[in-house]
Amino acid sequence: MSYLKKYEYVSAVLEYGGITQAAEQLKVSQPTFSKYLKKIETDLGVELFDRSRLPIRLTKAGECFYQAGKRFLDMDRQLNKQLDEIKETQSFNIRVGVSPSRYPYMLPKIMADFMQKVPKARVVVVEKYAGELNRRLIDGDLDIIISILSDETRDFERIELFDENLLLAVPKDKCPKSKDLNEIFSSLTFIRGGTFTGIWKKLSEEIISNYDVSKSEILCQSVESAFDLVKQGLGVSIVPSYMVSNYVNTVEFLPLYTKVDPKRKVCLFYRKEQFISSVEKTFIDCVINAEKK
Repeated sequence: MSYLKKYEYVSAVLEYGGITQAAEQLKVSQPTFSKYLKKIETDLGVELFDRSRLPIRLTKAGECFYQAGKRFLDMDRQLNKQLDEIKETQSFNIRVGVSPSRYPYMLPKIMADFMQKVPKARVVVVEKYAGELNRRLIDGDLDIIISILSDETRDFERIELFDENLLLAVPKDKCPKSKDLNEIFSSLTFIRGGTFTGIWKKLSEEIISNYDVSKSEILCQSVESAFDLVKQGLGVSIVPSYMVSNYVNTVEFLPLYTKVDPKRKVCLFYRKEQFISSVEKTFIDCVINAEKK
């Protein structure tokens, strides 16, 4: 059995949550798959899995094997992309990551342009929040991500796209003429959306500390859910500036005067060691062109 196949089998157990699930995904019988794993461990002379615990976990040796395997699998993917390019029978696959809230505002126009230029493309779009996107790009599970410039993304290659501000969204019919934030926060429910980490958490904590915030509060898992509640007049929420264009008639957007800088830079990221295929270059050009329009 090749080393790449061994790494794929071990990775599958972690990816799918167990030996039985991995065997089903790989279309191998569970007893046969278990024998494969045992043979890998026998050949290496170490146990890779702690089978005494559920869900099954890696041993220290297994973790070393798994981490090395991720690098080998990614090197194999990068090599195949280069070979496909040379053979001019390139793969038209591309894996793109973007946050769920940014997706509906950015991806449709980008995809329309890209699919017209590369009609045979197979695009896998993964909608996750920043931390998960960063991890998947590092692991080689994504080719490109569109995310925020931060300490976690500074080591990636990047193309800066635009500045994004965080604003306070207020139902227009409930926004006082003075637009006084103290009056707004004291009279309307504070709706918090997103992951409650990073800048979202810092801004929320500063607002609660500096303003006479109403005791009522709504917590949502996503920015979109929070914004939907604002549009229904149920309260106020912090939202990214790209949401402004579609709702100027029903929602008032106010700047936030806080010590935490509400401005963020949105970039396209890929890894420095990554081979960029012509298909990926075309996608990058479509992203850049979409932001110029």
